[in-house]
Amino acid sequence: MTTSEAVDELIGLLRTEDPLRDAPAAETLTRLQLAAADERFQAQRRRIAVLDHRAREFGLDRIESMDDLVPLLFTHSVYKSYPDSFVINGRWDRMNTWLDTVSDCGAAAVDVAGVIDVDAWIERLADAGVHLVASSGTSGKPSFLPMSVADVELTAEIAVAMFAYPHRPDLSERRPVTLLAPGRAHMRYSYSFRSYCAAFGRAGATTSLTDEPMLVADSIETSRLRRAMLDGSIAPSDLALLEQRDRERAERAEGWLQAVTERIHAQRDEPQVIIGPWATFWRVKEIAEAAGVGPGTFHPDTVVSVSGGLKGLTLPADHQEQLAAFFGSVVRPKFYGMSELSSAMPMCEEGAYHVPPWLALLVLDESGEKLAVPGPDGTLVGRAAFYDPVWDSRWGGLVSGDQITVPPGECGCRRPGPRVEDSIRRFSDLAGDDDKLTCGGTIEQYIRGVTGP
Repeated sequence: MTTSEAVDELIGLLRTEDPLRDAPAAETLTRLQLAAADERFQAQRRRIAVLDHRAREFGLDRIESMDDLVPLLFTHSVYKSYPDSFVINGRWDRMNTWLDTVSDCGAAAVDVAGVIDVDAWIERLADAGVHLVASSGTSGKPSFLPMSVADVELTAEIAVAMFAYPHRPDLSERRPVTLLAPGRAHMRYSYSFRSYCAAFGRAGATTSLTDEPMLVADSIETSRLRRAMLDGSIAPSDLALLEQRDRERAERAEGWLQAVTERIHAQRDEPQVIIGPWATFWRVKEIAEAAGVGPGTFHPDTVVSVSGGLKGLTLPADHQEQLAAFFGSVVRPKFYGMSELSSAMPMCEEGAYHVPPWLALLVLDESGEKLAVPGPDGTLVGRAAFYDPVWDSRWGGLVSGDQITVPPGECGCRRPGPRVEDSIRRFSDLAGDDDKLTCGGTIEQYIRGVTGP
């Protein structure tokens, strides 16, 4: 697909000296974002069945306002809307049909003969230029987000351009890069890790927690067993299998963590990059302290990038403060993001998350059906939604499950554009139940009608 003028202009902003400071004024930027959304809409609607369905349902032929975008936003569950039976029964041809219903990736043309499981299906698609990012929430059912080769290349450029923003460390000299997670995974972080290694990693000094692949099939099966354990339906043999898997996984992980911790601390006198989730960083800290490594011994130009939630794991209430004290005065970027977006939103020096100019931020009411109404002082509180023009293989409209607060006026850091306060919460947590988007049911009902049960 060939992008057009407004899309190219927005994407070009990431190549400026400082993408967030160099953004156009608000009115100009909004016009550019709407023009880019319409360009993509005109090019993609006939090739993405769900998008065309929504456009016809609401009588939309052009995108001229943010209100026009709202009914075209896909819920965050659309990319896991396939029937479970397709995966359970190995109906990879039907999974290809489903992918082509929710995206413009051309999966139906990919031969799936001989595919034995979900990971082999993902690999077969990748060989044909359709890259799938798997992302699993608390339900255990993975989303599959397609990326074309162009998407992979462009998001790699974005990852490098926005790395550690706004701290902008000197990356002119190649440095060690360590990922505290399996490097071979069908997940977004794995693509970013490879981008960092290629851009500023030193040969022979880039490593991940393990080269053992993290399989989607294992994740699905483990989630199934855990759900059965919680509802009491698990068979004794399956319970024994789950417990054995957990023990074996914990033993392997402990060995990997011991080795990677030794490597990180052997390099702590020089600038390095360390990336990983909170829980893994915490274990690295524990191992290092047990070996006699004191706090604050890392080179100050080291970048420590921590991401992800705890996902049911329990850490001390002050774990962030303890980790900060252990690593000392290193570069610690923070950001807000999700796998569906081409870019994360970095936190500025004032503690607010800034939306990159190529992303259009929309704040919706809780139902996700209309734009939120500002409060008396202009503050917006509501559901986070975005239009992301970067994607070549899928529609960039997304409504999330997050409640956000967007304050009015300019940030104290003097960067233009909208910002999100560091008070993000999941609607499912606020409601004490699964988040129910009004628009989600009708979209998924349509998808089931196209793909079948």
